[in-house]
Amino acid sequence: MACQPSRFPPRTTATGQCACSTAWLTEAWLLTAATVAFNGAAAWPDPLGVGMHAVMPVLFVVVVEAARHAIGRIADITARKHMEGVGLSR
Repeated sequence: MACQPSRFPPRTTATGQCACSTAWLTEAWLLTAATVAFNGAAAWPDPLGVGMHAVMPVLFVVVVEAARHAIGRIADITARKHMEGVGLSR
């Protein structure tokens, strides 16, 4: 389950990363695989139709992941490597 918004600050690890569970990511990938399978099955007798129906959700996932990566690069946030600097008052 993902971190739920609340009035309390999110749980973080010593490196500042969110300590949320990532089990929902597995469910998201399973739902994506099911979407690809069901879209492909919609045009079952025709092999070309099966391929075309299966490619669209895959392309959507690729575009979303590319956008997420681009936004992360622009914001200078990379997976598990982004750290805030220590303030001068310390």
